[in-house]
Amino acid sequence: MGRFARIVGAVSIIAAPVLLGAADELRMFSEQATGEVGIVTESGEAEALAQFAAIARNMSMYEGAAWLAFAGVLLSIPAAAAMWALAKDRSRIWAWTGLVLGVLGIVGQVVHLVGYYAHQLLFASAIDPAIGLRVANALEEQAYFAVLFIPFFFAYLAYVPQTVALRRARTIPLWTMIVALAATVLFLGLGSTPISTAVWALGLAVGLAPAALRLAGAGRADAMDAVESQRLEPATV
Repeated sequence: MGRFARIVGAVSIIAAPVLLGAADELRMFSEQATGEVGIVTESGEAEALAQFAAIARNMSMYEGAAWLAFAGVLLSIPAAAAMWALAKDRSRIWAWTGLVLGVLGIVGQVVHLVGYYAHQLLFASAIDPAIGLRVANALEEQAYFAVLFIPFFFAYLAYVPQTVALRRARTIPLWTMIVALAATVLFLGLGSTPISTAVWALGLAVGLAPAALRLAGAGRADAMDAVESQRLEPATV
């Protein structure tokens, strides 16, 4: 793996969950409709219309959340590849499981970008909210659309085998593995809330930081090993 690829992978391992977490926090804040019905839930016509109105009032904030989510999904690609590369030699099964779930999760994230962020922006700004609500309800009743969303949850589940693989490969210490797994389990159990999202993003950033540092410094370590090997190699006549 070249130096540029290592740096991109190292940055992505940390930046992907941080960007996705920041996007989720910004999304939740911009969807608050306290003037109409309080904190918006995912059910009920009044709640949905109030959510569209809240997004329309906070359009710049919501668009920022959408762009952050897009950046986080893009960086999830080199992050998944980098974690697989770090662990594949010493923890093959866990590494491959993490990579497969990670790839499926990225596909699901792309569907989510279109099926949620793009649609919400459309319903809140470009068409009548009542029509948007009918379109949203019709999409939810489509089995095909629901199936497309299933891989979205793999994006978060993938961090379990990826973290275990990195630990088995001696890339991260035990305590950071526990931090990353605990944050992931909390998020999967509670879903997206301001607290659970913050804990998830921070927990993964801390838990995976040793892997990112190891990857970023791998080139220098390899170079030092090569120099040391040449120094110790017996001279030939």
